[in-house]
Amino acid sequence: MVVEKFVEVNGTTLRYLDWGADERRTFVMLHGIHGHAREWDRLAEAVRLIRRPLAPEMRGHGDSARNPSGEYSVLEYVTDVGEFIASL
Repeated sequence: MVVEKFVEVNGTTLRYLDWGADERRTFVMLHGIHGHAREWDRLAEAVRLIRRPLAPEMRGHGDSARNPSGEYSVLEYVTDVGEFIASL
């Protein structure tokens, strides 16, 4: 069963989906440009048998917060992912 969660990282709110049990090793799945977390549904259902699949939505994607300026950078995305992983 997938659970929708939110986390505050790098000054923004990211939505992520969690398909697994907390005691398993984490498997983070990142979407591409114009993507969202639900792209991983099929893969996550298979991976969850052995890992804890998580799929964050990058800022400005899906139900994650948008930048008020409307501008985004690779550095922001990398920092967001690093802080997301650290928050686990």
